[in-house]
Parts: sequence; structure tokens; C-alpha cells
Amino acid sequence: MKIILFLIATASHLAAETVTRDWISFQCYDPTNKKCVTRSGKNEQVGSGSFESIWTQGSLYPWPTTTFTAVLSSSDAADVGQLVVIEGLDENLDMVSAAAILNGQTTVAVDGVWWRIHNIFNYSDNQNAFSGTAYIAQDGITTWSAGVPQVTTSIVATATSTPQQSLMASFTTARNQYAYLYDARVTSDNNQGSECWLFVRPWGKTFVAVSDTYVTEGDGFTVQYRIPKTIGPETDIDIRCVAIGGSSRISASYGLYLESR
Repeated sequence: MKIILFLIATASHLAAETVTRDWISFQCYDPTNKKCVTRSGKNEQVGSGSFESIWTQGSLYPWPTTTFTAVLSSSDAADVGQLVVIEGLDENLDMVSAAAILNGQTTVAVDGVWWRIHNIFNYSDNQNAFSGTAYIAQDGITTWSAGVPQVTTSIVATATSTPQQSLMASFTTARNQYAYLYDARVTSDNNQGSECWLFVRPWGKTFVAVSDTYVTEGDGFTVQYRIPKTIGPETDIDIRCVAIGGSSRISASYGLYLESR
């Protein structure tokens, strides 16, 4: 197994002090510390033809290129009344959250104007789980059929009935926000192997790899950074994988400590 690590070209954004993984671990003992973020994604069928992002929808994540209004729907007409929380970046690139209530396969407008959506999850009382797949899509660029967006590139987040939340290993730092990447983990069920890369992209630039790893079936790999990697403001993060042969079910996660300056 190989792993190649190198610092991206954002050295000017490094903190004046040295932040260690042990220091971050101490800060994150407090479960209420909102600076501690774990991003987790899953892709059920990563093919061997091209790289795919690790998120439930599959294929490369369609990063929005303009601000957008968002709409929510479910693939199951019986999913009515569940409270869904949406988290991401607003039109000013500030971290925000909003709530919307599912109305089955009928689309529901989500408050706000968005640049990015990182996460959606069920926040209903009394174990009121939804049974279908909840979709968040960019309004105005897709048609809908039975609660499902027909233009797949309009979809910015999905949540299936088992986890009741989105599983997407993508994230974008807010304006004036720095992220310390202190660990990452990838697992695969493909005995022929899978190749995975963690990419970052400063706003308006090109995705550049921070690290890569090769994993096989039953072989999960974790990299821990004693000195965390520093990712600057307004930067997209995306884990992408490709199967060496056949197809792979891949899960990936990484830990971030967020700090505003």
C-alpha cells in the first residue's frame, strides 16, 4: 500500500502557531464543540471507468457555479411532516442552516440563497423517519418525476432512509474560515483494489490532490496528521475514487477542526 502526502500551495494561510493533532483531539473531547467536524461519505457503486466523488448519489459531485435557491422533496409520497435540517454556505459564503418540512413527492422551497449545501438530516420528533430518499436540488434547472429530480446535476444532497442523513465526503470552508485536516479514512469492498484521492480547490481555481491511497477489500486505511494540513477560506474539499477492476462500495471520512479569523 502506498500513500503520498504533500502540502497544497496555500502556505501563506498557515497559522502563526503550530496546531497539533493532539491539541485538536483535546478540543474535540467536548461533543458540543461545533468547531469539530467529521465529514463522512458513501458511494455504493464506484466503477472502474472514471473517478467518482464519495457521496450517495454517485458520479462526480456537481459543484454549483452560481448561487441558487434550493428545493426539497422525497421519492416516497408518504413522507409527509418530517423536519429536515439543511446546512451549508449562503450567498455571502457564511455558514448557515435552514429547516424545511417534507411534503411527500411535492417540492418544498428551502429558505435562503445558497452557494453550497454540505449536509441534510432528519430532525423530527418521535422517531418520525422518512421512508424514501430525500433530495435537495437547485431550483429552476430540473424537472421532477415522483419526487425525484430528472436533471441529476441539479442534485446537491440526498439522504436515504437508512442513515436519515446525507452521506457526502464533500465540504467547503466559509469566508475567513480555516480548516485543519487531521485524519482521513477510506474503506472498500473490492478485492481488485480501489484508488482514492483527497482533493482541495481554492475558490475559482482547480482541484489539487492533498493525498492518495490504494485500498483493497477488507483493508481500511487511516492516515493521521501529527501536524494537520491547513486548508484556507472558501476552499472546496472532495474525496474521489476509482475501482481498479469491477466496481467498489466505498466509504470515506475525514476530520476537520474549523477556526475563523
